[in-house]
Amino acid sequence: MTVNLVVNARFATRQLSGVDRVAVELTKALLALGSEGVSLSATGPNADVVTPLPINIERGRFRGHIWEQIELPIRHSKDYLLNLCNTGPAAFRNQAVIIHDAQTYLEPGAYSWAFRSWYKLLLPRLARRAQLVLTISEYSRAKLEQFGVIPPGKARILPNGADHILSIESDPNTLARYGLERGATFSRLAILAPTRTWRC
Repeated sequence: MTVNLVVNARFATRQLSGVDRVAVELTKALLALGSEGVSLSATGPNADVVTPLPINIERGRFRGHIWEQIELPIRHSKDYLLNLCNTGPAAFRNQAVIIHDAQTYLEPGAYSWAFRSWYKLLLPRLARRAQLVLTISEYSRAKLEQFGVIPPGKARILPNGADHILSIESDPNTLARYGLERGATFSRLAILAPTRTWRC
């Protein structure tokens, strides 16, 4: 019996976050190796695909967590699921999941009560049940183990990359356009979320 790899592509139907960016880049890299036996599945037919990918995305009937927890595992009960964005079906064994960090525990004030509660309910169950659990660093693994999200020793490390920056062509006229001098300028890029902004 042939087992297909199904990527949980819920990330393609929402505005791109850092976690979603990782999922997009990993999916593109996976498809570059060959798309035979690989498919993408996403939430209901009315959800717009925000991030186009080089393969058709199979659409479910339902949306959000109902789709992910019920429809996705039923529809792909004989396949292997790849969940790249922290969540996946809690009762499904034949899957891999990347749990990126323990931010809901480390910075609880940055998340709504509903979001924190959902992650605290889902992630430990998902991590115990999933065949393979990945995280992005030794630090993340230690914190996820400390808070009881991942069983000790279960998670493997899959570091984030930055090679997507190589696909962006540099613009040598940028400094002149803004009246800046080479070597005399310092820039910082951050967002206002307390979990992501540098503290000065």
